Amino acid sequence: HSRNFDKYQVGPQLDMLNEPYDYGSVMHYSAYAFAIDRRKVTIETLQPGVTIGQRVRLSEIDAKEIQIRYGCIPRPGSVQTNSPHQTTAPQPVHSTAPTNQASVCTFDHGLCGWTQSTTDDLNWTDGHGRTPSGNTGPSADHYGSTSGHYLYLEASSHYQKTAKLDSPVYPGGQYCLSAYFHMYGQQTGYLAFNIIQAGHKYTLKKYVGNHGNRWLHMRLSINSHAPTFQFEMEGHTGSGYHSDIAIDDLSVTHGHC
Repeated sequence: HSRNFDKYQVGPQLDMLNEPYDYGSVMHYSAYAFAIDRRKVTIETLQPGVTIGQRVRLSEIDAKEIQIRYGCIPRPGSVQTNSPHQTTAPQPVHSTAPTNQASVCTFDHGLCGWTQSTTDDLNWTDGHGRTPSGNTGPSADHYGSTSGHYLYLEASSHYQKTAKLDSPVYPGGQYCLSAYFHMYGQQTGYLAFNIIQAGHKYTLKKYVGNHGNRWLHMRLSINSHAPTFQFEMEGHTGSGYHSDIAIDDLSVTHGHC
């Protein structure tokens, strides 16, 4: 389907505003954009391990390019003309702290740097379509796609079990954690969104019981003063098999939600 795309060259046809290519842009197509077969990607990233197509918020580069376009800040390397003190704007410094780039995990291609904890007694399971048990769990991912993936807890034969999923390690600062979750079943346990820092775990938000056959959206703003920290998704099955819990489209971005 390459004929459906126009390829432009940086320069006369495409102005990057002296900014790097932004995988995390809210305007970026997803890996499966225009796909007839959702099992096959239509866009492959040159940089391995990144996720494209997030729709949570403007990336840092999105915001900066808007400011440049509207004249709020000078283009990197240009000269301010509306001030008597004309100076050359410094080139941006690219830190090693995580950015919006590769921050949204759809679970279509693995865990995106999140890891199964070793301090629990159950693992999150990769799923798509309907979960095996009736009257519990989702029938599709949060976009409604039966081929799109999500993570879930299979409660059958795993009663009163806990599964934890840990994020990569982030430097302290202000972040927004966003996730979609599904808690459907009369015996549903709980889902907790935790933060681990300085050797201690704190629960940021906890959902308990049956929330109906629907995907719900959770967003949390946190400000960690620790040198480093991690997010943790902690799910706990209930007393019977009607307690599947699912999560989808996790994202971690800088700043307030």
